[in-house]
Amino acid sequence: MTKKLISNKTWMQIHLYVSLFFIPMALIYAITGSLHIFGIRQNAGAEIVEVKVESQIAQNIKGNEAQVILETLKANNLKIPHNTEVRFFRNSHSMGDLKYSATLTKDKEGDFVVRSLDGHWYGVLLMLHKAAEMVF
Repeated sequence: MTKKLISNKTWMQIHLYVSLFFIPMALIYAITGSLHIFGIRQNAGAEIVEVKVESQIAQNIKGNEAQVILETLKANNLKIPHNTEVRFFRNSHSMGDLKYSATLTKDKEGDFVVRSLDGHWYGVLLMLHKAAEMVF
């Protein structure tokens, strides 16, 4: 009779601790996926403020996107994102993170607009869910 390297009791304990880690993640993934299917998107519960950029500032936007976003936020007493590094994505310049971001973009009339988005916890979790979909 050969001796087992790991006993059944040890395997059960390993299984328990691994499950305690993965079950909450699986539940979050299932809940956010279900709510997304029923039409509840990432901006649900978010506070969104759009402000037109002043015409004097709009003339010198090229290369000064960060300065334009920050000046517009300050002038309208809006929160400044923790991360002020500007990224260009989908024809807009953005700073911030998933929870709070400020974006410089053009509206339908061609005017520059700064849009601040203070997200809800559900939106952050859903964006993590969607990012996982893109990886796989």
